[in-house]
Amino acid sequence: MAYRALASVAATVFLLAGCSGDAALSIDETMAIGSIVDAQLTLAEQRCVLNGIAELGVAPAAIVADTITDEQRDQLFAVALECVNDPAQIEQFVDSFIEGAAESGTDLTRDEARCAIRALEQPNADSAVLQCLESSANTIDDFGDDPVLDLLWNQCATGNSQACDELAIDAPVGTVYERFGLSCAGSRTETTQVSCFDEFG
Repeated sequence: MAYRALASVAATVFLLAGCSGDAALSIDETMAIGSIVDAQLTLAEQRCVLNGIAELGVAPAAIVADTITDEQRDQLFAVALECVNDPAQIEQFVDSFIEGAAESGTDLTRDEARCAIRALEQPNADSAVLQCLESSANTIDDFGDDPVLDLLWNQCATGNSQACDELAIDAPVGTVYERFGLSCAGSRTETTQVSCFDEFG
């Protein structure tokens, strides 16, 4: 990943951390996360990835400098996958899922792949995956699909509870946008009838 792209990711993650009320992540930490996984992560997910990096004994600066081995990079990516609630938002994982499906003789669009990845988590996974293949998932689903919902997502991620509530209301039902809003940017794992604003202010 180019330095400019890493810097952009780092700035975004640093902003999210800085607005959380928790200790901000260092530039090396944010850039390390950005080089491992290209996705919008909640602060809790970022912390989880950092814990995994520490457990593997890899220095964030080494990740940024790209002086780690391929084996370490694979291990770090596996850690990131364990930390992220929705692996379908990780572009590298979607790419590998599409490649694996193609090797088995099934060509998937990115929307179909994301839908199938999420369907695998459901109790009736087989029928849910088949439904993904019969018709593509909503064209508006994930961050980057709609500029207005993206703006609400970014405001929600920086601690604006009203934006989270608006995102949950305005987003199509069942989309990542809706789930991100309902979870108050990952601040709660189970959605309730209580709004983000009422719960967190």
